[in-house]
Amino acid sequence: MTKKSTPTPYDLFKNNENLETGQGVTLQYPGFSITIHRAGGSNKKFAMILSAKLKPFRHQLDRGLLDDEISKRILHESYAEGVVIGWKDVKDANGKNMPFTKENVVKLFNDLPDLFQDVKEQAENVSLFREEAEKVDEKN
Repeated sequence: MTKKSTPTPYDLFKNNENLETGQGVTLQYPGFSITIHRAGGSNKKFAMILSAKLKPFRHQLDRGLLDDEISKRILHESYAEGVVIGWKDVKDANGKNMPFTKENVVKLFNDLPDLFQDVKEQAENVSLFREEAEKVDEKN
């Protein structure tokens, strides 16, 4: 019987930069998939995009006065530019293929806020971007 080694903090908490900013993680939904980078961690592109889009509204944001619609638009655009890196078999409400473009990502998120919420939650789920998670996926 082989003795299982005790995991180190590096085993448990080391993030995989390739998943965060390279190949990404693919979220599988029935009939389609969306590939994302992490919203945070080593994804500096997303942080820079979000910061730049919020800059003109910093005064309002700091005082809790930023309009919800503006906030939603900025978040959708930031995810479209800095988090979502591709998709497969995404169709519009009429069943036509939607090419992967920034504008189509924003449209999809505007039309389907629950889908955006799920993508956002997954992009913020640090465990999806851990070294250990990739090893488990490789075994499956």
